[in-house]
Amino acid sequence: MFTKTPSPLFCLSIRVVHTPKGERVEIVKADCFVCAGELNDSVAKKSVTLCPKRFTFISDKDEQMKKDSLEKKIAAYVTLAAAYLAAHPVDADAQILYTNVNPDVHLVNSTFFNLDLNNDGIVDFHLHGDNGQFNNGGSSGSAGFSGSAYIDALSSNEIIGIPPVMLNALDTISQNNNWGQSNLLVNDYFHQSWGYTISGSWVNSSSTTSGNWQTADNNYLGLKIKVGIDIYYGWARLSGNGYNGFIIKDYAFFNSPNHPILAGETDCASNTEILVSPDTIVCDGNPISLSVLPSVSDSIKWSDGISVFGVNSYSFAITQSGSYYSIFTYPLCKDTSVEINLYFLPNPADTIFYLNDTLMTVPSSNNHYQWYYGTNPINNSDYYFHIPNQTGNYKVRITNQFGCIVFSDYLHIQKNNVGVELTDLQNELSLSLTNKIIHIYLPDNSLLGNQIEIINELGQMVTTVTITNQNPEADLSALPGGIYFFHIRSKQKTYSGKFFIE
Repeated sequence: MFTKTPSPLFCLSIRVVHTPKGERVEIVKADCFVCAGELNDSVAKKSVTLCPKRFTFISDKDEQMKKDSLEKKIAAYVTLAAAYLAAHPVDADAQILYTNVNPDVHLVNSTFFNLDLNNDGIVDFHLHGDNGQFNNGGSSGSAGFSGSAYIDALSSNEIIGIPPVMLNALDTISQNNNWGQSNLLVNDYFHQSWGYTISGSWVNSSSTTSGNWQTADNNYLGLKIKVGIDIYYGWARLSGNGYNGFIIKDYAFFNSPNHPILAGETDCASNTEILVSPDTIVCDGNPISLSVLPSVSDSIKWSDGISVFGVNSYSFAITQSGSYYSIFTYPLCKDTSVEINLYFLPNPADTIFYLNDTLMTVPSSNNHYQWYYGTNPINNSDYYFHIPNQTGNYKVRITNQFGCIVFSDYLHIQKNNVGVELTDLQNELSLSLTNKIIHIYLPDNSLLGNQIEIINELGQMVTTVTITNQNPEADLSALPGGIYFFHIRSKQKTYSGKFFIE
């Protein structure tokens, strides 16, 4: 026999953890049966009883927290717990509570049975039966039998059918049925008399039958009980008839208010194994695959205790932390697997930017950094910043304290190894400077044949380039770093400028 609170309750267990950065409070959803001593009428109203006196605080330090500190935290976090439960209604413990009547009860010869559907100590239905027979034998006489069975719905409880009807396995029991308190299951009566006359013998017989339960072979009564303002549905299984009496075999109810139940439905013994890939703890952005082996069940669905999803899917990809389980529905039972707790760890920030000739990302003492030029790691570049020395694409790999790794997007850096300050160009020339090569764009052919002179800081001419077209180039890759000057002279004009090489 089961004994459980008709309305499932939920509490939050609280864990205070000390870390180098201070205290962290973890709140975990749990059942609240430990609070049974403090339940009150709010149970019937589906209110949550938070039992603050029963909370256990677990400290990672040997030194116990002071009592006044604990009381302050209880007040603060019980309020938070209540808000959490109000925003996240759960039915994770909803189940079918089954009772096997052992030994079976035989309703015969004025026997009776008090049926307490939810096993709360209050009788919900009263079943009783009576039968008998008589035989006044002889050359003339009479004989017969009678049999009856009744079910009385006590208080505001009800039975399907007026009078009660026999249900078959898998018939739905819900608010949509025809409910009432009519109590007659069956009433059978048979009478026969006989005798002799001058003409010979005679026999008269008569019978009457009323009620819907004339012959039952593992059929079901649909039952409804009222607890406070909540309604619960259940069934009871009987076999027999009015003459031989009925046998009560078992009964069950769904412990979630207003939840339909199928006649004969129970919870299966859970043996479903959930397969997890790649692991129960991963970094955010990497889904966890939950799967179960295919079954001959009518359906499968997944749940996190709040919502149902993945209907008829033997596998499902999870992307958020939580507790998950599968539910197989068979013709007469449901198999709910053990919960699997999944955790998704946070990734580090992967933003990079370029400021004052320096590549940077968000600094953190918990992170490790590795900068890349293209696809190649840069030696000894393991800080949150990097100073690039050449044009190209850069990215950074960041690993946080949980081992979660992210790569930033590539950032293209244009790094000119030649800088220039132009004078006396009168907007007639344009230049571009890339990788120690000066590209000069002339407006016309008037300077063809003239020289581009490159002069160092000592006034020494280090190289010259003859202008042979409108777009001459000066390759300076052989020159050491320093400040240089250039001159372009013609009979009409002189162009000059200053540049540097790193």
